[in-house]
Amino acid sequence: MFIKSGRYGSVPLDGLAVAQFVKSPDGKSMLESFGSWDLDSVYIDERANPQQRAALVDVAKHLFAPSAKSREIRYVPISRRMEGKEFLVSVGKVSDISGHLIDGGFTGAPKIVNPPLADPTHRSFQQGVATRLTFTDMGQNWDFKNTNFMVNDFTVDNAEYEKYEAAMAEKMKKANKPH
Repeated sequence: MFIKSGRYGSVPLDGLAVAQFVKSPDGKSMLESFGSWDLDSVYIDERANPQQRAALVDVAKHLFAPSAKSREIRYVPISRRMEGKEFLVSVGKVSDISGHLIDGGFTGAPKIVNPPLADPTHRSFQQGVATRLTFTDMGQNWDFKNTNFMVNDFTVDNAEYEKYEAAMAEKMKKANKPH
């Protein structure tokens, strides 16, 4: 997630980035196994100063709800650039991602709106294909091609996230209630 413009309290976060890699248990979907994922690793832009690092760690708790027994936090360079229509993202030495938007039926890429359990940063996105996604950290060695790739721009504030988190807590409470 690349922050064009934003702040956490009085801490400016303009131009910084944060990334997350997660893995669900074999044979389980991400939704089925939420809270018991095998891997939850967050990467914070190493360019952040100590105040910004602390803010980004806290922001990650909201953007990427902790969903495994433990969460690893690492500070690495995170960059993004465009080559033609290809998005190129690098997360330290642990991940390289390339992808592009796909053509829709009319003009532009298909847009997904209001997907299940979407948080305020994922309420809508454009659909694409990941040309390549690698991840080599935490005992993993992923090398995927032609997988899901999403791009979106959003504006969000803490009031929206508080409302979302309260609604999700209520949904989880109902889902875990004995019938």
